[in-house]
Amino acid sequence: MINLLPSQDKNEFKKEIVFKKISAILSFHVICLLILIFALSLTSAFFVQQTEIIKEQAVQQEQQAQSAQFQTYKADAVSFNDTLRKLQSFWQGQILTSSFLEKFLPLVSSNVHLKSLSFKMSSKKIVMATAAVPQENINEGSNQIASSTDTSLQIIFGEARVEGVVDSRDGLYEFKKSLEGQKEFQEIVFAPSSWSRAKFPNFSLSFSFLPAKK
Repeated sequence: MINLLPSQDKNEFKKEIVFKKISAILSFHVICLLILIFALSLTSAFFVQQTEIIKEQAVQQEQQAQSAQFQTYKADAVSFNDTLRKLQSFWQGQILTSSFLEKFLPLVSSNVHLKSLSFKMSSKKIVMATAAVPQENINEGSNQIASSTDTSLQIIFGEARVEGVVDSRDGLYEFKKSLEGQKEFQEIVFAPSSWSRAKFPNFSLSFSFLPAKK
């Protein structure tokens, strides 16, 4: 095929072809660059999301570990406090028993023969009412009665039960008077059958032991 274009037109035509080729190459590179940027953006967003998820999981695991550790500490503290309460109750029982024997045994005379003696520690709450106190109203110049309040008090005491035999009814009566003469012994109750025999009566009684405050 014979090209009949003038030399100048031929040069212009060649330049136009080269320019189109360069433009196509540049456009291709720009498109590839945009695709690469878009892919990098997606990858970066994915990694950021995964990082946030990992952080949240780490925080949750740390909170769960702290909660489990706290529960362990709490269980240990409850167990320790329970042990302390048991030790306190044990030593209170020992001290109470010692005080009871110290007060009771000297009252057992030679004509009183014990068969059994049981003693245990117990507790109860008593309600104490505070007396109303008159108060003067400064503004009105009159007296007013303040309302009374009730307070509860926990009392530790011992419960004793004694069985035995005594030489005579008079001796049993003297034993009873000796117990009643001690303010620490309260609620003294003899079984009615204890008084049925004049000689060598078998007796049974129960009473409470409330040690005096020192």
